[in-house]
Amino acid sequence: HNLALLLTARGDAAEAATCFDEALACEPLFAAALRAYASLAARNPELWERAAHRIEIALRADPEASAANEALGFMLLKRDLDADRAAAHFERALRTGGASADLFGNYAIALQDLGRIAEAVDAYDRALVLDPQNRIVRWHRSLALLLAGRFGEAWPDYEHRLASEEWVRREFPVPRWDGRPVT
Repeated sequence: HNLALLLTARGDAAEAATCFDEALACEPLFAAALRAYASLAARNPELWERAAHRIEIALRADPEASAANEALGFMLLKRDLDADRAAAHFERALRTGGASADLFGNYAIALQDLGRIAEAVDAYDRALVLDPQNRIVRWHRSLALLLAGRFGEAWPDYEHRLASEEWVRREFPVPRWDGRPVT
């Protein structure tokens, strides 16, 4: 598992997948490996089937395994864009003991995709109780708050998009507006 994490950080997805396979062959319900493998597969579509196979083995061993349900929910959300099935797996993960900021955040994204905005905001809030500095959750929560018309609450979190590694930064020939009157 640790070697898989190092290989993932190095950018060697195929070798990392092999190490995750070996770790999960020894311990099919290894929570950290299931989550990390799902995340790797979401970024590397060629690994989807391999990771899904390991998650299915874990779910056959224990259909209520929180980490396996969380991992499958994440993959369904990111790869298949199947928010309904993803939400069902996230709900099972939460019901069986999962309680991380990532789990609540991904569950909230699925709820938001399903148009269940008030529930999504609640799940984002629960994620932020666990990890108040989570910029990705804050940014996604801002989108839900904007959809709900709660603009005053949304804008401070919306600014967190600028701190995300996923946000494309563009250079402009003028300074960024800071809210003061433009003359």
